[in-house]
Amino acid sequence: MRPATLPVVMLVDDDEAFVRSLATGLRALQDEAEYQIATGGRQASALLRERPVSVLVTDLHMPDIDGWAVVEIAHTIHPRPSIIVLTADTSTETTERLAPFEPLTILDKPVDIGEVAALIRAAQACRVASRADEPGPGRRSDAMPPSPGSP
Repeated sequence: MRPATLPVVMLVDDDEAFVRSLATGLRALQDEAEYQIATGGRQASALLRERPVSVLVTDLHMPDIDGWAVVEIAHTIHPRPSIIVLTADTSTETTERLAPFEPLTILDKPVDIGEVAALIRAAQACRVASRADEPGPGRRSDAMPPSPGSP
């Protein structure tokens, strides 16, 4: 059964053919998430300000607004989105610069769409599990404290 509101996964790359082929390759997950495509950092930044994303999949090196800025914007606006960076630049400097943006995965281009799909699924599963741990109606943290003298 499809949930009423699907989590949003944003795919960002300035190579329009690549980002569209990535979205096509992820079609098998269409019942699990809504996919938003941005063909550059400027478009991604605008879309991020309009609605929350649970997973951001982005390139780093883009001409208008780079992926570094997109990652920072997503992390500032939204509560801990999962970040998947697709880049040919997997240097130690890149890894260290991205480290504060957990949860984070860096994939070396060219990417395997199956691996990206698996990471998106894993990110969604972690998000669902963490929401299950949050306090809610009827959960212990909302319940009345035990009466004095009770076990």
